[in-house]
Amino acid sequence: MPYVPIEPSDIGREFEGIIRINSQSGKGGVAFVMEQEFGCHLPKDMHPEFSSVVQKVSDSTGDEIGADILWGIFSRTYLEQSSPFDLVSFSTIEHFTDSDTVRCLLRVRVDGKVMDLEGSGNGPIDACRAALLQYGCRAFRIANYVEHARTAGSDADAVAYIQIETSGGRTMWGVGIHSSIEKATVKAVLSAVNRAGK
Repeated sequence: MPYVPIEPSDIGREFEGIIRINSQSGKGGVAFVMEQEFGCHLPKDMHPEFSSVVQKVSDSTGDEIGADILWGIFSRTYLEQSSPFDLVSFSTIEHFTDSDTVRCLLRVRVDGKVMDLEGSGNGPIDACRAALLQYGCRAFRIANYVEHARTAGSDADAVAYIQIETSGGRTMWGVGIHSSIEKATVKAVLSAVNRAGK
């Protein structure tokens, strides 16, 4: 007998898009839930990294992972990375003599102590990187950068995704969310640097 599609409302039900995440789930399923439930369009190059984190959690618990748990994993992995560098504030000043150069003041908390780091570069990301390197942070380069608004409207949060590559060739993603795209970007840099140091 052939399958006959029916309208869920004809039998008193509602249509529910169901994607279950478990240890066998593919990268696309995890990314789909992050986009549909939380407005986070993970860059394609980031899918394997985050999916492997989710898979390890699912393997260890043996349970399917719902949206709330998935957000918790995402938050712990990327958004709550505050050691050694915890962002306090960030500001930029354009050079008077060179309009292509940006100088930044990066205020961070390191081991409970607030420190001011300064750096210059061709934009806020490069200036932030220079400030961290001058402090003595392990050498790294920016390998990938993607940003977008989570929702429509003037009060929408911005999400920034930054992939760094260390001098040893190791790559790591970081994520930042803030109402200011500049601060979201700096938070993403620090997220990646903090993760790479672990």
